[in-house]
This record gives sequence, structure tokens and C-alpha cells, in this order.
Amino acid sequence: MPTSGLVISTSHVADLPAVWAALSERHEVTCGEPLGGRLPIVTDTASKAEDQALWDWLWELPGVAAVDVAFIYLGCESPSASFEEISGRRTAGNPSPHSG
Repeated sequence: MPTSGLVISTSHVADLPAVWAALSERHEVTCGEPLGGRLPIVTDTASKAEDQALWDWLWELPGVAAVDVAFIYLGCESPSASFEEISGRRTAGNPSPHSG
């Protein structure tokens, strides 16, 4: 269940109402308060595939100039899990340098 905190920047401040309206129609998007031509949003999708489809849609949305990432949570078992635990890059034979 990917959850992302993003900041949408519009090409022009005048584009913001249309972008905000389109985003507000999506059930997986929560819009914050805009500032100038920037709009903070939170996305909460059910899968990586749904998350990717939403990202693709954001980039195709008329008036969107940039999508900046503030945070991404991938829904791992423990919010305090290390990068190695999440990515699976470390194994018992290749322990984390931080392990005791």
C-alpha cells in the first residue's frame, strides 16, 4: 500500500484550479492547501501497479509542470524496518554493517 506525499507544481498559477479539480476527483488523492502554483497532495494506493498508474496520470495531466516527492511509504511490516530489510539486499551471509 504505497503512500506518497507530493507537491504538484503547475505551469502557471492560472492552471491550479483545473489541476486541483482533476486531483479532487480521484479517490486515492487528498489535496492540501495550495500556495501559489504549488499544491501538496497525499496519494494512497492499493498496489505498486496502481501507484505507477497514478504517477503516469499525474504527468499527463494538463497544467502539471513538476511532481516533487516529500516522502514515500511502501507499507512494509514495520515502519522502522531498515532499507536492507525492505529491499532484501542483505542476507544472513551479508549482514548489515549496523548489526551488532
